[in-house]
Amino acid sequence: MYFFLFCIVTLVLMWFITHLHNIYNHLKEFPAPPIVPVLGHVFDYVDPKINHGGVIRQYIGPRKPSLATANRDFLQFLCRHSKYIGKAKYYRYLKPWLGEGLLTSDGHQWLSRRKALTSSFTQSGVLRNFVGVFEEKSDQLIKEINDLSSDKANVHLIMKRFTLDVFCETAMRVSLSSLANSADSNYAISIESVCEVIQNRMTSFMKNFDFFFQFSSDCTREKKNLAVIDGMLHKIIKAKHQERRQIGNAKERKDMLDLMMEVDIEGKTLSSSELRAHVNSFTFAGYDTTSSAMSLVLYEIAENPSIQEKLLEEQMQIFSGKLNNASVTYEILHKMAYLDMVIKETLRLHTIVPCIGKRATKDLQYGNLPELY
Repeated sequence: MYFFLFCIVTLVLMWFITHLHNIYNHLKEFPAPPIVPVLGHVFDYVDPKINHGGVIRQYIGPRKPSLATANRDFLQFLCRHSKYIGKAKYYRYLKPWLGEGLLTSDGHQWLSRRKALTSSFTQSGVLRNFVGVFEEKSDQLIKEINDLSSDKANVHLIMKRFTLDVFCETAMRVSLSSLANSADSNYAISIESVCEVIQNRMTSFMKNFDFFFQFSSDCTREKKNLAVIDGMLHKIIKAKHQERRQIGNAKERKDMLDLMMEVDIEGKTLSSSELRAHVNSFTFAGYDTTSSAMSLVLYEIAENPSIQEKLLEEQMQIFSGKLNNASVTYEILHKMAYLDMVIKETLRLHTIVPCIGKRATKDLQYGNLPELY
């Protein structure tokens, strides 16, 4: 019995080592920083564009070697061969929550859904309907910041709750109020917890493997919080379907979920599970990235008093000096040119999503190098 188990383990290890060696041979033409045995470059995240011409070989522990790049020519090469480029395998960590949504799907499925959803959300008047929500939630945000007892605060945490409140109101017409009642919002707490689990899986060697992850406390925590998220969305989608049966498409102000229910992909509307996947995908994509961007904008404004003064001057000019009772409209937002420049400059200085992972689905030829996989 023990001999049989020993043989199985030995064969698995031999296959794993051979597999890694084959990939190494494919990538050996690319330069790499000094490597630590077994651990690889886990302690050495090098900026690839500084010392290695923009493309380097990278090892993070005993996993598959990969390429890290910030090289424009190499990125253009990948874009030209997008047909053979899929999502990195670590995107599977998102699937228990996001299902087969835009962030996790590939190929024709991703393309058809992206086209349908994009055309639906970019139609005239969609954002115009949400300006009132933006203003209402922004007033709550200002009150929350004014009520802070200390001159220092975790603005990012506040912004995450604010962003989630805005998203839920515009996407599903659900008043979450997690900003004002953070301890009572099970949905917000569950989303934060699931995001933590995903981050833990990405930074843990053992939890990288589904077999070991299923025995961890993080797996139990993920299942518990996903039940809360799915339960809430199930009730909302069920209520939306009932509302549509009663009034059809006659609703004047449509939220994101209404628009998703009208989407036609190859002659079919989205099922309840597909709706949940896309709502969760939009939540994940906008929740942390938007709050990070807004936090960094506030940081840069606080660090640059002269910029603050110019922003205030612009607001005073737009609202004729009457800021206390000012009401924002869609047209007024387009007049805030200097604020728009401040936001864009912040995004230039700070990368909100520093890297993304891609995977080649077939051998590709890059320059004079041999085929790489």
